[in-house]
Amino acid sequence: MAIIGEIRNRAGIFILIFVGISLIAFLLMDYSSANMGTVPGGLSAGNVNGQDINIQTYEQRVNDAFDNFRFSNNNATLDEAASQNLRNQTWNSYVAEIVANGEYDKLGIQLTNDEKYEMLMGAEPHQGIRTSAIFQNPETGQFDPGRLAQYVENLDVDDEYGAASEKRRRWDLFTESMYRGALDDKYKALVKKGMYIPDFLANNDHAGNNAQVSFNYVSLPYADIPETDLNISDADLKTYLNNNKSEFEEAETRNISYVTFPLIASKEDTNSIRAAVRDLKNDFQTEQNDTQFVQLYSEDPFVPTYATRAQLTGPRADRIFNAAPGTVVGPYFEGGKFKLAKVLAKTNVPDSVDCRHILIRPETVGGPARANQIVDSLINVLKAGGDFDFLAADFSNDDSNKDNGGNLGYAKPGQMVPTFNDMIFYKANVGEFNKVVTQFGYHIVEVLAKAGGTPAVATTYVTRLVEPGNATEKSIYQSSSEFAGKNRNYDAFIAAAKEQDLVDNTANGLQINDYNIPGLGASREMVKWAYSASAGDVSEVFSVGNNYVVAALTSVKPKGSYSVDAFRDDLTQAVTREKQGAALIDKMSGAGNNLNQFAKKVGGTLETADNVSLRSGFIPGAGSEPAVVGRAFSMNKGDVSEPIKGNGGVYVIKVVEKTDAPAASNLGTTKNLMKTTANSQVDASLLNALRESVEVEDQRHRFY
Repeated sequence: MAIIGEIRNRAGIFILIFVGISLIAFLLMDYSSANMGTVPGGLSAGNVNGQDINIQTYEQRVNDAFDNFRFSNNNATLDEAASQNLRNQTWNSYVAEIVANGEYDKLGIQLTNDEKYEMLMGAEPHQGIRTSAIFQNPETGQFDPGRLAQYVENLDVDDEYGAASEKRRRWDLFTESMYRGALDDKYKALVKKGMYIPDFLANNDHAGNNAQVSFNYVSLPYADIPETDLNISDADLKTYLNNNKSEFEEAETRNISYVTFPLIASKEDTNSIRAAVRDLKNDFQTEQNDTQFVQLYSEDPFVPTYATRAQLTGPRADRIFNAAPGTVVGPYFEGGKFKLAKVLAKTNVPDSVDCRHILIRPETVGGPARANQIVDSLINVLKAGGDFDFLAADFSNDDSNKDNGGNLGYAKPGQMVPTFNDMIFYKANVGEFNKVVTQFGYHIVEVLAKAGGTPAVATTYVTRLVEPGNATEKSIYQSSSEFAGKNRNYDAFIAAAKEQDLVDNTANGLQINDYNIPGLGASREMVKWAYSASAGDVSEVFSVGNNYVVAALTSVKPKGSYSVDAFRDDLTQAVTREKQGAALIDKMSGAGNNLNQFAKKVGGTLETADNVSLRSGFIPGAGSEPAVVGRAFSMNKGDVSEPIKGNGGVYVIKVVEKTDAPAASNLGTTKNLMKTTANSQVDASLLNALRESVEVEDQRHRFY
């Protein structure tokens, strides 16, 4: 027993030591994680001038942006492209905020509590407050300070505007955005106050806008020198690159080639789907609950619509239009689907309908439930003999016609939004009061008259998309996987693609945070692979849209590198233009004073440019040629220029007339216009310019 007790005592000591060591290790690990910054495995999504952007904080901002998008777009679904755009917008906004905060701190720019109060509750609150439907009087449509005060007082109370926690979160986001905008405005105002337009600058601007020059010219396009005659070597490309490095300082990119294996249904798949749809025909014919049947068996929803013969499409349009109600036509193939069409009813659709309405917008009256309640009450008033004109003027939120009794005049089929259109053309009788809900709100609709009539048929459909079955998809995957497995380098990839008659597609200039493959669609996984591979590597199989895809990394352009291969296409284009220009300059030297003879000599045409301004830099009939126009203004009347390299070719010009700008009658007006333009540039570009002035490292690709 003594031995057992001693063992227990020692075990207790060992356990305590073990727990202590583990706890210290855990704390050290936590501390390390919190201070890792941008090292692999850390929580940094990037940094701005050395300041880390925490991935969790960034992700919370992204989630807020998603919530705001859904809140503003009736809970619309975000697809991958929209999600990525919002992520990028949030990133740019976050970076700009960090940069701006540093600048505001240095300059002492801040908002006082009094300023914040004035923006929210003062005599002239922020525009976002004044225009919010929540704070507007439902009867007048005007901003109501009392509603604002009541909303703020009840921020922490559940009510018709939502749960307290959600209301508080939305309010904090809103006010923070408002304060941020006010700080930005202060900074912009400070910069604007520091701008000064001296007299000489105003005089130069006046002259640039009002001085004119007329000249004759002969031009030859660069294309006159065939690229095949230029003999461009790698040494030429290298020389140009060394002399123009600033033009090629671009972000790190990847170039890939890829082949696709489309997921296309086989003949067996097509026959199987046709048979499955055919098997539904008898049940569809006898079914009484068409809505439920379509919901159970169709890939498209139950949407019964009336259509004239001219509006019906597809290979069975005549049979559908002429069939009796209850008849099922099909199966037939249209738009990639097999279809069964069931005729529900027949009627005469008016050629036009005269109607009027009263619109109640939910955001104006306190929400959908309140809008619905108001509409029901007004319909009861109308049925009891109430005056439609009076009620429209008093209650309708459609300012375009409320003072005209809500009259919309005659409408033709398809002019109104779908639910409104269906109501007035197919359901409502003349003189009835009907309720219909659209994206604009809740409507009370009265049809005043229906004119003309065209036979129409109401149909609904059971549809099945023709797509590859499991066996077909498995076979296509095996083919793509075999291609990827057998061709593990770029040369083998290209040879096999050619042998199998596969199209070799290219996607160049992929950046590290891209998500879209040009010509293919969204595939973040392919971009991530391109940045983990080496030039010449071949990928495994990716699933992108309706394709299996195998890619090869053709080249890597590291950030700050100046290799010819990384910029070969751009360099070749630039050197080609340079050599073409040099050849044309040789050809067009020694023009002499007679440009008409010179034109015949070089195979060109003598042209005239009249009254060209320096500011425009535009030659009528030739396009934007600022270098040519600028040279013309530097010459004297009668002078003939040396050959000038322009945008579209090489020019030789002879100045015919020069007209100096008249003296500025009011230099103050010119200065004011220049100041207005400069202020607009500050508003549009200042914060972005501030952002571009700092070093930003984007590491989001480590997480997404």
